[in-house]
Amino acid sequence: DSLQVKKKRPTLSVRNRIWVMFVLVFLPANSIAYYLYYRYTVQNELKLLTTDLSNHVAGIAATIDIETFKALYQEEAASNLNCPPKPGTAFSDESNGYFPTDNLLFHKHMGWLKTISQFALSSSIYTYIPGPDSGYVIMISSSWYYTNPEESFKFCQLYEAPTLYKSLFGRIDVWEPYHDEYGDWISTYAPLFAADGVVVGGVGVDVPA
Repeated sequence: DSLQVKKKRPTLSVRNRIWVMFVLVFLPANSIAYYLYYRYTVQNELKLLTTDLSNHVAGIAATIDIETFKALYQEEAASNLNCPPKPGTAFSDESNGYFPTDNLLFHKHMGWLKTISQFALSSSIYTYIPGPDSGYVIMISSSWYYTNPEESFKFCQLYEAPTLYKSLFGRIDVWEPYHDEYGDWISTYAPLFAADGVVVGGVGVDVPA
């Protein structure tokens, strides 16, 4: 009779078996630890960021020259046919907004905004007033005027923005990071008050998340 040769099953070496055990046992444990550490760090950093942002927007609202803010719009609305913009004007329409560089009040207001922006270089800060219809605002200024003028809000630009409009009636915080064409952000919006307590506009601050 011929001998039958039994094929041996491939076996792992001791070193390989130890390595497999290490991967199966310790890697998931480390992955969980890393995930928990990452989540804790993100949450902690986000908490610090939102606290700083809350203080920042409060400082902005407290230092703005409300009389200049009001007078700037009143002067332009009385002298420029495109201010205020007509209801229904498309955001991208060439007639929707401009930069009144010949108005000294504009330079005064923007000078204040530039100074404020230096305390938070990564932030986007902008101001606005109520628009002609619910859900719309009219933009007054943006800190991007100095850093990214092509993407900056224009003065007297009609903007459909329900969240900004609602913020004219009370502060709104958007602490859940959101994404748009410019990146990921968290934001806060607050009303601006005249000396008599009447809301005359709002301010928004966006910070990269």
